[in-house]
Amino acid sequence: MFLAQVYKERLQRKVKKARAAGIAEGKAEGIAEGIAEGKAEERHLWLNWNNRRIAAEAKGEDFSEPLLCNLLMSRNKDSAILYV
Repeated sequence: MFLAQVYKERLQRKVKKARAAGIAEGKAEGIAEGIAEGKAEERHLWLNWNNRRIAAEAKGEDFSEPLLCNLLMSRNKDSAILYV
């Protein structure tokens, strides 16, 4: 009976430790995935903005949209860097 209790407690500690490691790994992966998605979204916005700018320039029209960095910064105060 005593050995069974010791084994059970040891197993519970291993499970608890593995669960904590899994949660930490999941958080790290989630953060990395979120950063990658944010970079991709910013690049997509920049490409669309730049295509509109180039098209207006080709037509000889005035392009009056604000700088994309200003748009991104106003949309997300934490994102001050444009990843291209």
